[in-house]
Amino acid sequence: MYIILAGVISLIVTLIAGKLLIPALVKLKAGQSIKEIGPTWHMNKQGTPTMGGLMFIIGIGVAILAAGWPEMLEGRFTHLYVYAFALVFGVIGYIDDYQKVKHHQNTGLTAPQKFILQLAAAVAKVNNRYRYRLTLTGRNDRSTRELIAHLLRAAHRDKENRGVSVYADLDPYYS
Repeated sequence: MYIILAGVISLIVTLIAGKLLIPALVKLKAGQSIKEIGPTWHMNKQGTPTMGGLMFIIGIGVAILAAGWPEMLEGRFTHLYVYAFALVFGVIGYIDDYQKVKHHQNTGLTAPQKFILQLAAAVAKVNNRYRYRLTLTGRNDRSTRELIAHLLRAAHRDKENRGVSVYADLDPYYS
């Protein structure tokens, strides 16, 4: 039931936000610039407001708060973590669109820049989720085993790691 409620809330808020946001973006001249070297039919997009993803972020945010309120009262915030992760990608899109509007060109972030930012966000999310998992690749020799034993002892001594299982798995066949 909460999923249907969240979907309906998100739809309504997104439609309202779109009705308010799109005219504001047109007034701000936050329109799409089109390269002249592209197909002629593509020129129809010239001036189409960019940064429209904001209305979806607003709609989803309101839906998460409204439909997820009972879970938040119980101390479960998983949906907020997922939303925060989505916001990071929204910020990347905003930076890309802002560059396009600022320079009045269809060149925002380059593909490699977007990829690196998205990869960094994904790695940060995975590391936050699995922050106690450490993968080392190397030879299974005495110095490597001593290094890992030292790391495990150091982790065990740290008070923040109480209740955390830390283990090492060495591959004897790695060469």
